[in-house]
Amino acid sequence: MQKDMYANALVHAERAVAMDPEYFEARYALGALYASKGLYGEAIRHYEKALELDPEHVYARLDLGMLYLRKGEYNKAISECRRAVEMAPNLAEAHYRLGYACAEAGSLDVAIREYLKAVELDPSNADYRRELAFAYAERGQYERAAREYEEVLRIHPGDIETRNNLGIVYAEQGMVDKATALFEGILKDCPDCLEARYNLAALYVEQGRYEEALSEYRRIVRQDPGYDEGKVYRYMAALCARMGDIEGAEENLRAYRLGRVEKELRRTFRSMAKTFFRGYFGEGLDSTEGGDARGGSGRQRSEESNLERR
Repeated sequence: MQKDMYANALVHAERAVAMDPEYFEARYALGALYASKGLYGEAIRHYEKALELDPEHVYARLDLGMLYLRKGEYNKAISECRRAVEMAPNLAEAHYRLGYACAEAGSLDVAIREYLKAVELDPSNADYRRELAFAYAERGQYERAAREYEEVLRIHPGDIETRNNLGIVYAEQGMVDKATALFEGILKDCPDCLEARYNLAALYVEQGRYEEALSEYRRIVRQDPGYDEGKVYRYMAALCARMGDIEGAEENLRAYRLGRVEKELRRTFRSMAKTFFRGYFGEGLDSTEGGDARGGSGRQRSEESNLERR
């Protein structure tokens, strides 16, 4: 059904552009449609043409900036978003997207400044505060990050992702009991949340609660044996060894090594298959279009600890 709706919308938009190449709304719609399918090159072409027709259209410029960001063209993304801010200095979304582009490019100080302006203009927007909190955490400013995550939870009390990230920030500040209680609360509401369970297990280890940590790790591998590239088995082996269970340690190490062998075999097979099909069907298989903007958007591993952000 959705596929049919997309196809129909695309046909109508293309027909409108064919009838009138200077029709801004049709160009803008085509750009959005192509972007929604990951066809960023085509989307950018239509957004650029739309902006030739209406250079002052702020949202077209912001959308173009986000498309450049998806393609890893950070300077172009920042330039478009900055122009949008210059055109609409009191538009919170413009400051937010400029901050987002700067954060992706590694300019955290500028990102924080723009996020703060977005929050000032729209204090009730949870997305703005969430990204500000993450930028603070990346900067090691955990107290400020915690305050922003707490504000997000006042807006959306049940937000699992934010609760998980707040738990990490508490742990980074040494507030282990508070972080532990938060992760335990998440798991009561969402037993399948592996990130929270993983983080809770790490905190149990830190507190010397090895049996409880081992129990949490076992629940993780029952649900997803390959979680964290199978490293959970290695952690379980270390815990078993620490508790004097040499047999358990050896069993988990075998499981870890077996998982690595299987993973390497799958990688080798995929590489061989790709080489074969490319030779058989031609180089057209290697498309550079599409893909995810952020791939977890840098929102996964905390480099300083064993904790995992959503």
